Amino acid sequence: MPQPFSRLYIGSSKGGDDLQGVLRVALVSLLLAGVVATAQVWEYPTTIRVLLTAPAPGQPSGECNRESRGIIQVSFQEYVRHVLPNEWGPVAAFADEALKAGAMAAKTYAWYRVMGRAKYPGMGYDVRDDACDQVYRQGSATLRTDRAIEATWPWVMTREGQLFESQYDSGTRGRPEPLYAGRLSQWGTQFWAEQGKDWRWMLRYYYGTIEIHHRSPHQP
Repeated sequence: MPQPFSRLYIGSSKGGDDLQGVLRVALVSLLLAGVVATAQVWEYPTTIRVLLTAPAPGQPSGECNRESRGIIQVSFQEYVRHVLPNEWGPVAAFADEALKAGAMAAKTYAWYRVMGRAKYPGMGYDVRDDACDQVYRQGSATLRTDRAIEATWPWVMTREGQLFESQYDSGTRGRPEPLYAGRLSQWGTQFWAEQGKDWRWMLRYYYGTIEIHHRSPHQP
């Protein structure tokens, strides 16, 4: 806990206390100036509720034109593990940095759906398992996508200090542009990976003014 002002001092008969006193006063000065602030610790949701779907017989195909097969609740990390290979696939076509950018986009989108703005209020689920949200397939996790998720799991992406809907689309292979403005391009991440860009650069390129910071302020 911070020391009360009345107990801060400079100078002491004990060796080494002079320096401690100077450091204490310097810290108080920084706090008063607003330089040192209390950083937020970001906690992922424990679970996420997923609506399982199947093609609707006799209905034209469409990304949201599928019938329900029920709702499951899975751990948040397991959900991301079984989304990334389906959204950034075939996995072999993407470099590691592209997969890391995808891991951040997929994770943030799902997080926003659970903790931010509900897309399906009162429906009993947070996301669908199809392209209406993110394609989720149980048992689809791969070693490379798991490594990308693990490498980026300590990191959080926000906009003006808040979670946001990190939308993305397929884009066009060999080109950086997304199909719609304000979204990340899946094939664009591979394009930029081939140009030597890392996942942080890609996220800032597509999402604009964002913050990428550690979940815990006590970690480097």
